[in-house]
Amino acid sequence: MVPCTRRRLLRSGAVTGGVALAGCFSFGGGYECETGRTSYTADASLSGSASWPTYRYDAGNTGYNPDATVPDEVAVRWRYTACAETESGVAVADGRVYPGAAVLDGRAGTRMAGEWHGYQTTPTLVDGTRYVGTHELEALDAASEDDRWTFDPDGESGGLSAPKAWNDFVFVAGNFDAPILYAVDATDGTERWRFEPDAEVRTTPAVADDTVVVVDDGGTVHGLDAATGEPRWSHDESDHWRGPPVATDGTVYVTSHDSGVLALDVADGRERWRFAEASGVAAPVAVADGTVVAAGSEGQLLALAAADGTVRWETSVGGGLGPPTVAGETVLVGERRGTRVAAHSLADGRERWRFETRELLFGDYTRVGTPVGPTAVDETVFVPTAASDCYALSAPVESATGTAE
Repeated sequence: MVPCTRRRLLRSGAVTGGVALAGCFSFGGGYECETGRTSYTADASLSGSASWPTYRYDAGNTGYNPDATVPDEVAVRWRYTACAETESGVAVADGRVYPGAAVLDGRAGTRMAGEWHGYQTTPTLVDGTRYVGTHELEALDAASEDDRWTFDPDGESGGLSAPKAWNDFVFVAGNFDAPILYAVDATDGTERWRFEPDAEVRTTPAVADDTVVVVDDGGTVHGLDAATGEPRWSHDESDHWRGPPVATDGTVYVTSHDSGVLALDVADGRERWRFAEASGVAAPVAVADGTVVAAGSEGQLLALAAADGTVRWETSVGGGLGPPTVAGETVLVGERRGTRVAAHSLADGRERWRFETRELLFGDYTRVGTPVGPTAVDETVFVPTAASDCYALSAPVESATGTAE
């Protein structure tokens, strides 16, 4: 088998397009990657009604599922491996799990019919339709995998952001050649409007209170009328705020590698408060019932009051952290460049458990970490990693069958 080195992937233009790596198993240096379900002990605890329908759970990117329950201890029920570079999250709907560009049986972790091609972003599943930002914005029947429509944006290279659905619109940020915000008709894929600020738009937008919020590469936060695309407000200053934004309960939250967390009024962009963190906040926050959970760039996890930004608790987790997730009364967070995933109490920050993911050697470099937050539904936590693993973590079972972890 031919080694799948990074140079080979760069030449093929498939560095972030994981499906192009299917069948590419040898990673050089004596290492090989096995594609498919690579670990199994028992089916995951997952009902057919469990839902995590989009990137960061909802249209506002809150990262909060109030209906999930995180067990007091967890073990691997199954692990699926794509043998591909990916930094997408996991969506869940109708008993299916969507990590990377695969469709899995959410209980058993086995591959089902259906996939998508191009760059890998978290899909959005609404009313039986799956919207995926690849090189185009694709709409497919979630059950049959039949194409419903395809929206072809300006530009030829790169992939789109994770799409966001609101009413009869789908919002998506454009590709490398045309990094602008598109509003697409959810029924037929026609363009409704577009927004082109002075700086480029690449990150996933957020939607709340009939307002679309997007952050451009210049650090300006824009609030737009969701139906027409007309600008309502913008917030521009010297600090370089980064997307994706989070919008809920009348407030927009943006983070900065340099500053911390900024809270704006979603109606007019007026500053409500800011939290200064010396090391910065490198990932979008999670917002749950009046609490804002932020992951500091140096491994600290913080809970802030949504009303005024005051610190409720702070704890150290480990290395630089990815986006936190809140599941019921539990905060879940993984290291961006390490192997640790941890669960902490939302009330006081106390650690409940930690789990170690694995790293994979991709020829001449290693992929590791959890760059996108975990997904939590029912009593199962799905952890997608940069090493292309998707773990299903549930409460331990007394007996195990199949391949051991």
